[in-house]
Amino acid sequence: MKKGALVFFCCIVLLAFGAGRAWAAEQLPVNRHIFVNVANDGAVKNDADGASDTQGPAITVKSPGNGQKITTPAVVVSGTASDASKGKNGVVSVTVNGERADGDTATGTGTASWSKSVDLSLGPNTITVVATDGLGYTTTKSVTVTRLPDMKGPALTVRTPKNGQRITATPLTVSGTASDASTGGNGIASVTVNGVRASGDTAEGKATARWSITLNPPTKTITVIATDTQGQSTQKTITVNWKYGLRICDADPIKLEGPPGAKQSRGCVVNYIQRITDPAYIKQFGTVTVQRRYLVYAPKNLPQHPLPVVFVFPGKGTNAETAAFYITQTRFETLADRDGFVVVYGNGLPFPREGESTEGWMENGGTFNGCWPEHSGEGIDIKYVREILDQLQTELKIDRTRVYATGVSAGGGLSFQLALEAPDLVAAVAPVTPLPFQPAGTWLFNCHVHPDCGTVSIAMLAATADPSIAYEPGGSLWYPDAKYPGMKQTRDTWLSAMEITGAPAFESFPDIVKSDSYKPHSGVTDSYIELYKYPSGSLGSEFWYYKAVGAGHWWPNPTQIYYELWDRYGKTNQDIDFADQAWAFFQRHSKP
Repeated sequence: MKKGALVFFCCIVLLAFGAGRAWAAEQLPVNRHIFVNVANDGAVKNDADGASDTQGPAITVKSPGNGQKITTPAVVVSGTASDASKGKNGVVSVTVNGERADGDTATGTGTASWSKSVDLSLGPNTITVVATDGLGYTTTKSVTVTRLPDMKGPALTVRTPKNGQRITATPLTVSGTASDASTGGNGIASVTVNGVRASGDTAEGKATARWSITLNPPTKTITVIATDTQGQSTQKTITVNWKYGLRICDADPIKLEGPPGAKQSRGCVVNYIQRITDPAYIKQFGTVTVQRRYLVYAPKNLPQHPLPVVFVFPGKGTNAETAAFYITQTRFETLADRDGFVVVYGNGLPFPREGESTEGWMENGGTFNGCWPEHSGEGIDIKYVREILDQLQTELKIDRTRVYATGVSAGGGLSFQLALEAPDLVAAVAPVTPLPFQPAGTWLFNCHVHPDCGTVSIAMLAATADPSIAYEPGGSLWYPDAKYPGMKQTRDTWLSAMEITGAPAFESFPDIVKSDSYKPHSGVTDSYIELYKYPSGSLGSEFWYYKAVGAGHWWPNPTQIYYELWDRYGKTNQDIDFADQAWAFFQRHSKP
């Protein structure tokens, strides 16, 4: 082609191309842009507005701070990422040490609020955060945190009981929570209460251990220790107050009617279940368990040395409160305050003897089985006394060499039975107008004589005008067909078993009150008391014999019994208080 023709052709092409562009421009909407993205070839990438985008998103690490020092084994790294000021292409990912964070995406100009938990090693740790936008551009930020050894124990809470709370019943449940979330995040390895591990006492990491334990019997001071997996511990100590003074108690004593000013027992009641294992008793009662109770008084300011225990047993159909209030007028509690010992008022079994009923029994009344029924080994009430001592010993210092027993009627019979079957248990007994159980003859019944029964010292009180248990052999006013052995015969049988010989020393108490005998029973209006002190025998035991002449079936006491009871029980002698006599006698004796 000639040069002129070539020039002409090029001009035609250029004109056509320009006209085409002008036409194309007329066909495109106003403000519409063409997005051009050339990747991996070194070319510039453009955003939706056609502007060039060469930067990654803006990224902020809010937590933890750079250079921060912490003790937890992990930390939550959090912050924001946005492409709003860079390319408006959104955020497609945020990684923390190479792992995707939660909440790490955002569209357009939105902000991604991201977070990620990161495990830490002891010492310096570098945390690298990388945010990537929609065009693939990235921004990287790094912070350094230092994990220090955990020097704090877990957070520990004792929810129940509250410090200083007044407790009314046992067993006691102690519960609470333990967590290492705010102190180390190492988890809970254990929670102990008074040195014993609680249930539910472990937790991993920042989780909460919800622990609990039952204390039976509980203590006044409760110490809880929570330990984390790094060996750091936290201790909390609380104290509780016991409504009844003793932790084993669970009830107030029954309030009995009496004259104005009469002192009710200041003790507290223990209820528990006694298990019956003797087949003879199981057959007799038709059960393998029985509800037992007793009333216990322990002075507030007891000495630190081991304490004597005095058991006081009531008669048939009555209860422990009767022994305290009606029988002994709480005199033993006054003596306990003075001399420092524990008083236990026993309560009989809720089952009447064969052929009898519970009609007329007091609330929670009972009776002691004594030597009447067949049984193997020790009687059920002997086991009852042993169980009481074991329970007392859980919170009191008990002197097992100075345990004593007294009681009236069936309670006096139990005192004799203790000497017969459990001479290892009691050092001395003081039965009052008692069922005359003895180590030989018919009135041994089904008791099992222990070879050492003669080593127990005895102070026995017999009343000559007793309408229930005859002083002389034969029947009584209450039981005319009974075959009582007579109190003098009972005395002599025990003297023989104790290997005591020789004449007694005689004493007579001043006859202070002149109208303390019930004449319809005794034939006289005045009673008085004689005391016969027998010399110690070869076994080292003593026998004192109190003869209450003209007195009825009651405990000698300066306060006369209610007049409407005289026709039933007669009058009591008012010249002495036998509680003082019994305690003075007990103080003379202890087991070797």
